[in-house]
Amino acid sequence: MILLDGGVSNINKSFVNINFFSYASFRKRFMKLILDMLENDIGKDKFRKIKNSMYFENTKGFYIYAPPNKFKSLTQLVKYVCRYVARPVMAESRIINYDGEYITFWYQKHEDDKIVIEKVHAFEFISRLIIHIPDKSFRQIRYYGLYHNSTTINIDLKRIWSKEYSNFKKKCLNWRTMITLSFKKDILKCPNCQNIMIYYKSEYP
Repeated sequence: MILLDGGVSNINKSFVNINFFSYASFRKRFMKLILDMLENDIGKDKFRKIKNSMYFENTKGFYIYAPPNKFKSLTQLVKYVCRYVARPVMAESRIINYDGEYITFWYQKHEDDKIVIEKVHAFEFISRLIIHIPDKSFRQIRYYGLYHNSTTINIDLKRIWSKEYSNFKKKCLNWRTMITLSFKKDILKCPNCQNIMIYYKSEYP
């Protein structure tokens, strides 16, 4: 999840940078949503006692990993997100050894940045990986709030590409260019004289 570092002012409808985020509220809200979803799925009779004990044992909420922004520009952030979505959840370089039955790998804990080396059976290793495979046609990128298409706030948001480059991309997405790229053939070019044909008229029976 990526959140804006700010919000829209009610006074002049301009974007205001706010370098603050309530992690305490986020932890408790995250815990409530997860427990409510489990209760609806499992049932109140079976899960209510466990749910109450979770609230009692985790007074500060569930653990979340939400570090502050480490990117210097919006372009760097977008590149990171695209790389994260397109690649597997774990890099192959983290696998230290595989003896045909057990896999030894390492990971870095978010809580204290310590390196942890773990050895598990190959079946266990695969089961941990496949839970990160999204369902078919599952949308991994969604927009909410200010960036959602339904917003009525008329302000200038930061753009990844320049206006000139965006206009160039739009020109490349016309029907003639798309057909040429797909079929490797310009349908407006005459196959006999190689001149560009122009639209004259359409007739319907």
